[in-house]
Amino acid sequence: MKTFLFFESLVAAALISFSPTPYAQDYRGSNSDSLELRITRAPSVVCGVIAKVTGGPTDPDRKDGPYTYTLLVKVNEVLKGNIRDKTLKFALGGVRPWPQLEEWAHDRTPFLWFLDEKGRMGGQGVMSEQSYICLPPPKNSTYIYSMDMTRLTTADEILGRARAFAARKVVSTHTQILLLPVETEAMGLGDGNLGANLSVPVEPSLEKLAHRLISDPGSFVKNPDTYVAAELRADGAGALRWFKSAENIKLLKSLLADPGRYATADSDGSYAYPARRAAYETLKAWGVGLPEPVMSETFPANAPGATTTQP
Repeated sequence: MKTFLFFESLVAAALISFSPTPYAQDYRGSNSDSLELRITRAPSVVCGVIAKVTGGPTDPDRKDGPYTYTLLVKVNEVLKGNIRDKTLKFALGGVRPWPQLEEWAHDRTPFLWFLDEKGRMGGQGVMSEQSYICLPPPKNSTYIYSMDMTRLTTADEILGRARAFAARKVVSTHTQILLLPVETEAMGLGDGNLGANLSVPVEPSLEKLAHRLISDPGSFVKNPDTYVAAELRADGAGALRWFKSAENIKLLKSLLADPGRYATADSDGSYAYPARRAAYETLKAWGVGLPEPVMSETFPANAPGATTTQP
C-alpha cells in the first residue's frame, strides 16, 4: 500500500509563485536566494515529476475560480533528507484556473521540490516560490542563480549544481547578501534604482568568491571601473568577515585606498568609497587597529576629482 504525504494550501500564493516575474524588473531590496541557500535551508530536497492532476472549481457554479487541485508527484531522486515515499500528494486550494498543471503532468516535466522536516512545502503547506524549481525554468520566469552569480537556465545546470552542493552536506546558519551585478547592470542605475541582491549561505566556498569579488570584479561586470564593481569589492570585503586570516587581513588592508566611489544621494559633490568602508569595518571587527581611511569626501564643482565612477 502506497503512503502519501498530504499538504494543504489555502492561499492564492501558489498561483502567484508560478507567475513570470524576472528580477530585472525589480528594485534592490527584492532579494533573490541562491540555489545553494535554498538547499541549505530545506531539510529535504527531491526531484520528481507531476504524475497526475485532479481538481476543478471549488464552487461548481463559478467556473472562473477559485479552483482546488490535487497533485500526485512521483519522486525520482532524493538529493537531501530522509524522504522515503515514492509518491507525494499536494493539495492546492484557492487558486485561479491553472491549465499549465495538466501540461506539466502530460510532459512529465521534472521539478526540484524543497520540503521541510515534515515533508511539507513551504513549511506551512503553502506552495510558495521557495518550494520548487521547474526544470528547466519557463521562459520569463524568476531567474535561478548559483552563489557564484552564474545564472542557471537548463535542467542539467540546475540539477547538476544541486546534486553537487547537496552531496557536500553543508550546514550553515548564516546568510550573506551580495550585489547581483548582472541584474544591476541590466536595470541601469539612477532614478532611485539601486540594483538587485543575491543571498548566499556562509560556507567555505564563500571565501573564494569573496576573493574573486575583490581581486577580479571584472569577471562579474562588463565595466570593472564602474560603481557596480566598487560595490562588488565592498561586498567581498564584507563577506570576508567570516574568514579571519593573515592573508585576508593583508587583502583588506589593500582596499583601504580603493579608488572606487559613487556620488551620494545629496548630489552636492559628495562621494563615498564603499570598498574602503567595508574593508575597514571588517578589520575593525577583527580587532585590527588601523587609522580610519577616507571613506567619503566632497569635491568642488568642476574639480578633476568630481567625476563619478558611477555609469
